[in-house]
Amino acid sequence: MKAHAIKNREKPKDVYDLCYCLEYFPDGINTLAAEWKQRQREQDVALAVTILREKFSDVNAFGPQQLVEFHSTTDTDEADRHSRRASNWCGSSSHCMTNRSQGRLAAGELKLDCGLRGF
Repeated sequence: MKAHAIKNREKPKDVYDLCYCLEYFPDGINTLAAEWKQRQREQDVALAVTILREKFSDVNAFGPQQLVEFHSTTDTDEADRHSRRASNWCGSSSHCMTNRSQGRLAAGELKLDCGLRGF
């Protein structure tokens, strides 16, 4: 539902809520991806995945920047962490290792968006 909300609204809290839910999904993002894959022919699920790929295509895309805005930080490193977090959770797998300031994920960060591969 949050993916559909993000499509038509510019509310940073929607992105925060989505990232939070993905981060704390029971049994992890891979379990969620497996469940979505089983339902990928359903129009709402397919559209949600399309929206996520579009809005979170890289760290400078709409979704990651909305998470930065939600956290209201002026610290560049912290803003980069938030944008990477959103892109990693929701973006396309081709951007798993993208970081605009370092070219890679910071130590300890997970590339969980890769769980959505195969859609």
